[in-house]
Amino acid sequence: MIKRWTRSNYLWVILLLCFTGFAFGELYRNIYALIGISGLYLLIKHRKSLAVDPRMRYFALLFMCLWLPMLIALVDAEYLQRSLGTTLRFLVYFLAAAAIIRLTLTQQIAHQLLFGTYAVMLFMSLDGILQWLTGTDILGYPLYNGHRVVGLFYPEPSFTLFLAIFSPLFFEAVRKIQHQYRWAWLTLIPFVTAIILGGSRTAWMLFIIAVLYYGVFYLHTQKEVRWKQLLSKGAAVLLLVGIAMAQSSWIQERAAVVSQLFSGDYNAANIATSNRLPLWETAVTMAKDNWLNGVGPRAYSASYEKYAPAGDFWLDHKVRQPHMLILEIATDTGLIGIIGYFLFLGVLFRRLWTLSGSHHTDAVPWGICAAVAAFPLSAAMPLYGFFYAQLVWLPLTIFVALQWPKPPRNDSKVSLNNS
Repeated sequence: MIKRWTRSNYLWVILLLCFTGFAFGELYRNIYALIGISGLYLLIKHRKSLAVDPRMRYFALLFMCLWLPMLIALVDAEYLQRSLGTTLRFLVYFLAAAAIIRLTLTQQIAHQLLFGTYAVMLFMSLDGILQWLTGTDILGYPLYNGHRVVGLFYPEPSFTLFLAIFSPLFFEAVRKIQHQYRWAWLTLIPFVTAIILGGSRTAWMLFIIAVLYYGVFYLHTQKEVRWKQLLSKGAAVLLLVGIAMAQSSWIQERAAVVSQLFSGDYNAANIATSNRLPLWETAVTMAKDNWLNGVGPRAYSASYEKYAPAGDFWLDHKVRQPHMLILEIATDTGLIGIIGYFLFLGVLFRRLWTLSGSHHTDAVPWGICAAVAAFPLSAAMPLYGFFYAQLVWLPLTIFVALQWPKPPRNDSKVSLNNS
């Protein structure tokens, strides 16, 4: 019985462990590396069937849009060793996709994975609120810097970023659960509250983007929208979240500072962006001087001193990235990278729109998560870094794996008509 259960459920359990592993140091990287190793084996063993599998072809197209510019940028990379390591590491995402696509995510597995991620995010949200109320979470982790909710992610402040990017999965799970449990929508209250209490303005922005993206998907799939019920539930969630916000003066200050972005005053806008304007200005200079293929993946920080003006604030501080995804691509892989990035978005959004209008929508929320993570104005973590890259590639891989029927097993009988 245990053996039969394992055979039927191991795939979604492994993916859920990888998903949960984002909160526990390097666990997510280790699990994904193991998936990648198995993908290398499956890619060699089943190369013929994977070569004609439309899912693998589609993923390869998306992957090449971002990876080929990285490869081209190596030609004259300013820090070749670092850029080469980053470029080669990205191959793990391709190999992991081969494993997940070959092993096949059925509709049943997709539902189990969706509800599993919902349960994990709800638990993380409640744990974050516990941390806010008592000063420590369930594992005894304190608030970050004395006032910021990070829950199980302590000491990293990426908690709300994680919840914001994967919020479309939470929305979709609530939509499906409430057919049986009508009060399931109330779980949105601790979830949204946790995102607010995390205090990350980038996470707030990405959460709004996620709501907009998912809203378009929801309206596109619903034959009849009960606007009165939908708006009343939304108003109730916002009201209760607003009450929670009112209890934290630090959150109110963070929210108030955002308005300074549009004041027209450089210093005020710089404060509102946590001193990121010099990072963006130097990124523009760097991109102009290396306009075709950039300085090389993850070379921005090492090249910063060379391009920053005298007296730049960040010359005396550690610089890791430009804190804007589109500028990171422009500096690291240049115009070629920008073209590849927008091709990536175009291919992704076209497929999202097509699937949203069909009867096979299980994949769409995962694709929306990837689109949110790849939002051009995201000022969170670097796209070419370990953590954030996997926030894009994990949901993207699941999105692709759920799209088409299971490929044939017999490599010798594979044809395009069977795909």
